Amino acid sequence: MSPQELKELLKLARTHNRKTGITGFLMYQDMRFIQLIEGPDRSVYRLWENIRRDTRHTRITLNFLQKIDHRLFLDWSMGFANLAGMSSRQPDVEQASLSHQNLPHLLREENVDRTLEFISSFRNKLNKDGNYSTSVLN
Repeated sequence: MSPQELKELLKLARTHNRKTGITGFLMYQDMRFIQLIEGPDRSVYRLWENIRRDTRHTRITLNFLQKIDHRLFLDWSMGFANLAGMSSRQPDVEQASLSHQNLPHLLREENVDRTLEFISSFRNKLNKDGNYSTSVLN
């Protein structure tokens, strides 16, 4: 996915999410995405169904679904980290690698708390636009 395609994807997602009360966070690296979605049940389920039916997506998995007391990304219609454009020497990027080796471990249901803690660690590092990376998406 080109930087321009990512930029357009984020623009559309953020516009849609603002209208439907969705907040969350999206991580991207080498055509792999991890997304945390928060919001009203109905909006979250509709978005999930839209994602699931979109033919551009392959190997989609819902790793966990749970009720929350408060949102992690209340101020962001879609926070974003493009790990591909960052140095692997940065601790966040090293931990966040979306490689085939790390994904199964990161997304296991028994690791929900650890995974949420890891994803929320990006929250305080997002710029005013909701982006973590300093790539062309800012």
